[in-house]
Amino acid sequence: MLFSEVYGTYYNTMAKILEKALNEQLTADGLYSCIMENAYSESVVPITDAIEKERWQFLKFNREKNQLSPVVKNNPEMPLTNLQLQYLKALLHDKRIRLFDLDFDYFEKQLADVEPLWQLGDYEVFDKYDDGDDFEDASYKKRFRMILDAKQNNLTLDFTLRNRHGKEFKVTGIPEKIEYSEKDDKFRVMLAGCTQTHTINLGRIVALKYSDIPQKQSYSDAWDADRDTIVLELTDERNALERVSLHFANLKKKTTKIGDNKYRIELEFSRDDETEMVIRLLQFGPVIKVLEPIYIVGEIQKRLGIQLRLIK
Repeated sequence: MLFSEVYGTYYNTMAKILEKALNEQLTADGLYSCIMENAYSESVVPITDAIEKERWQFLKFNREKNQLSPVVKNNPEMPLTNLQLQYLKALLHDKRIRLFDLDFDYFEKQLADVEPLWQLGDYEVFDKYDDGDDFEDASYKKRFRMILDAKQNNLTLDFTLRNRHGKEFKVTGIPEKIEYSEKDDKFRVMLAGCTQTHTINLGRIVALKYSDIPQKQSYSDAWDADRDTIVLELTDERNALERVSLHFANLKKKTTKIGDNKYRIELEFSRDDETEMVIRLLQFGPVIKVLEPIYIVGEIQKRLGIQLRLIK
């Protein structure tokens, strides 16, 4: 309910569509562009269908004029619900959110009378490594915020790192992306403009400072070698499309309909997460077929072969 029904992506996308229809003439092409800008590629079909067939009765579609006109008079407003406030209060107890430079005293005051949606002791996570980063460490917080600042302002940083053998080495680069691995419980930063390495675990940073090297252009392709794309063919049985979309919501993806209940899905992932991705894909069983890359296909076949031998 919190994400899929109450002010989720579809709600916010619909609000943008209504705002556009209220302030200018909205055509079918404009509707498509608005959905692509605010939702996902796989959202175009269900949202357009719901509007044109008037299941969502906010717009009237004039096919002759190829124009959509709103049935409301004012721009939509969406105040936070009690459920969302409870969710925000629970987030304040998460160690990771404290990495960001926010006015937590202000939020605590505003949410003082709100009961958190959950407490940290309400759940136990079994499929996560227990050597995650120390998010409460003051030095870790400082480095995280420096990396975030450098990413936002295209600044170069000098990193001093310690590898798994205890040896220190230096790397200079521009943070292009910060990524969190739920399985490892660690943050990683992808760098551009450096030759030694492109992916750094924040927990391995010993020292960090702004570099004397002048600012450079953003090298978005610099860390592409550390990433790859998994191509799936999905059969939409037992609500599989929605389940896969939600499960891999943290990944950049492209979904294309190729049949009545068949979809081609492309998932971009970090090569560091290869084992984790294989395990996650196997959870969906026969409703998905992995087509590419070949090394992921081979690993899945290997694991399935081991399971079959154990059964026999």
